[in-house]
Amino acid sequence: MLEGCREPPQTGATRGTTPPMSGAAFVACANHEGREAIGVCVRCRRRVCTECTTKLDGINHCVDCFAGLAAEQGRREVRVRRDGPAAALVFAALGWAAASALAWGALELLLPGAP
Repeated sequence: MLEGCREPPQTGATRGTTPPMSGAAFVACANHEGREAIGVCVRCRRRVCTECTTKLDGINHCVDCFAGLAAEQGRREVRVRRDGPAAALVFAALGWAAASALAWGALELLLPGAP
């Protein structure tokens, strides 16, 4: 038996488990002892079954690491939206344009025949 491998379950296959193969090593999922691992998470190196893995760009991630990636991505997006004076300048310019258009429209209504 390979180092780090578990013995296959002797009770037979149940729903959601992989039946043991004769003569083959059974490597169990880190979260489900009765399920065969089909991959390894690239971040934490835990073995994962089909239910516990999420592939992102062809790379296996376990549930915990994938949730961590999502949280990191969310923080990155929020940080980008708040950074720098460029966003403030864009909003100021849009506000000025909207105020000018409203003022122009008001003048057109008040002074319809003015040159």
